[in-house]
Amino acid sequence: MGNHAKTNIIGDILVMNDENKLIGVVGDLKLTIEDDNTLLCAYLKELGGKRTRQSVMLLKRPNQLVLWQDKAMMAFRVFNNDPKSSVVLGLGGGGLTKYLYHHFKTGEVISVEIEEDVIEAAQTYFKVPSNNRSKLFHGDALQLIAKCKTGTKDLIISDTFGGGVGGFIKELNTEGYYGDIKRVLSYKGIAIFNIPTKRKYVRGALGKVFEGRVLLISKMCHGNQVMLCFKSDQGMPTLETLTGRADDLAAQDPSVPYRSLLAAILKNNKKTSCRLII
Repeated sequence: MGNHAKTNIIGDILVMNDENKLIGVVGDLKLTIEDDNTLLCAYLKELGGKRTRQSVMLLKRPNQLVLWQDKAMMAFRVFNNDPKSSVVLGLGGGGLTKYLYHHFKTGEVISVEIEEDVIEAAQTYFKVPSNNRSKLFHGDALQLIAKCKTGTKDLIISDTFGGGVGGFIKELNTEGYYGDIKRVLSYKGIAIFNIPTKRKYVRGALGKVFEGRVLLISKMCHGNQVMLCFKSDQGMPTLETLTGRADDLAAQDPSVPYRSLLAAILKNNKKTSCRLII
């Protein structure tokens, strides 16, 4: 079976086995090649003697999303498929940054990451671009958002996890943080949050800050849930329009299950016979 990786899932922890092919170490990150040399994976520092898989990249299709939560976040495209300026808070392996960079050819993507090792691994191993359209910053998400001008970003993705319980970072899950993100969004801007399902108050806090303009995509991702938050009451497209957009996107990029994501949104949120209610 060559270098075929065998991995085990215990709860939401994916265990790195000795059979995985180790190709590099960057600080606390270990980089491996898995699944018959088709996947590049990054594992975070020890958790009870095990490692959690932080990032995954298909070696032959490095710009394609792999992780479920990353794909779920792309549901924003059925509402706004032309963000001119995007911010990614929490770089990881750079999958979200690369997807936005390569799919929106004229758009700017700003990414911030607090761990220098993660930035080094993302650039060295995961092929994350750094140029005038893809700007990488080493720093704190709170500080970067605080420095952004009001009403200037069409899309903000908050995908920040740290070393706390379940990766939860308290400072990046407050009404103040959510409010600053809302401030920075343009009139038709959308914010996306990847948050722990067990933190039930978070959805209520997002609803308060965004005045009820919040949609739950799904709770299917290893204890996390993905939320879409809208800056303004911009007029929700009809269900027929959303379905047509999902069909078009699925034809353009079959690797992301746009129809299933829209179906999850319709299932998990209030709607009339023709529109979502937010």
